[in-house]
Amino acid sequence: MTAPRIRPVAAIVTRFWGDAQGEAVAATRLFAGALARHADVAVVQLGETERPVHTDSVFEVHPVAVRGANPRRSALLRAALAGRVAKSSPPSAAAELLRQYAGDAPDVVGTLDAIAPDAVILAGFDQPWNLSTLGVPGSSGRPRVVAIPFLDAGRPLRSEITRLVDHADRVGIVHPGERARLVALDPDREPDVVPLDLAIGVNRHAYADPLVGVAPFGDYVLLIRCFPAGSPRLARSVNAEMLPAILKGISVAEVDGETWRICDADNTSVLPVNPSGVNFARLVARARATVDARPPGPVGTIAIESMLLGVPVVVPDDSASKAHVAAANGGLWYRDVGELFDAVRVLVHSPIGAKLAQQGRSYALAKHGDIDDFVARTATLVLGGDRARTPAQV
Repeated sequence: MTAPRIRPVAAIVTRFWGDAQGEAVAATRLFAGALARHADVAVVQLGETERPVHTDSVFEVHPVAVRGANPRRSALLRAALAGRVAKSSPPSAAAELLRQYAGDAPDVVGTLDAIAPDAVILAGFDQPWNLSTLGVPGSSGRPRVVAIPFLDAGRPLRSEITRLVDHADRVGIVHPGERARLVALDPDREPDVVPLDLAIGVNRHAYADPLVGVAPFGDYVLLIRCFPAGSPRLARSVNAEMLPAILKGISVAEVDGETWRICDADNTSVLPVNPSGVNFARLVARARATVDARPPGPVGTIAIESMLLGVPVVVPDDSASKAHVAAANGGLWYRDVGELFDAVRVLVHSPIGAKLAQQGRSYALAKHGDIDDFVARTATLVLGGDRARTPAQV
């Protein structure tokens, strides 16, 4: 006879796990960690090679091979189809080709059967397996299903998003902009769309001291071209030398992967520090503004961190970061280099910067600053309860 379970079991099916860099990976691990306070969490890791089941921290990881996948061609085809079929289904030949490029992970079904979870979390819209085996939402005996599509982690077509949402009891969103996109697909599902409001931990006491090497340069703006090291980077973008001329006495600190430096109109100095998360937060905490010049990510984590530290931000338009900043009224956004320059000047040389910093911090603390509340909301979303059924405002 099988022993009764002491705690519920949840299974997360995702590509966003392991040692890879990226906001979606960090967000999935953060979500899993919160859920682990109330449930035993297994991770079904979709990948290109098979590995044995192993333990990663408190998580039992079940690697499952994705056979025949071609991520590069899949991404190119999605990008080519995105504008053309934004409000309709793609041509059948294109849809079939996209399905082939996504590959196939048939072993997910058997793996979930062996885990026998009370809840299944589909983290990421890329789920190349038979979702219909989960059963129909609301049917008796099936696990509760939560989809976290990460809509900005690629260019999912309408049909791909609908496929995921149709199999889910609830849909978790990682930034406010995702709500409108999901509700536009099916207005009747709006009550099921729930903001995750990921809790971003910021230990302000750890950042009390300034970063080594910045003091001689006085006040500075932080420019981010690549962080963390190894993450996506634009080959051509604004750099540290471009900004001092328009900032009238304000220096510029630049984070570019493992190379960190600071400059003013006359001098440039390499910062002699490790490119760690703690040192990065030290650099953010004393900046007059944070300027994000990276390719947009799917979560907007750095915008949240900056606002939590009371620093206004300048972020790319049409991005997850912009969605957070607009909801918080905690910064400005840009479409091109000229708008970036104008936004930085406004934040540094007008009272608007201080006002936006205050508003951003208040919003970020309320939405992303309470870890205990995040843990409780995560449990309710995944394991059920009245709060998960209440449409939250973002």
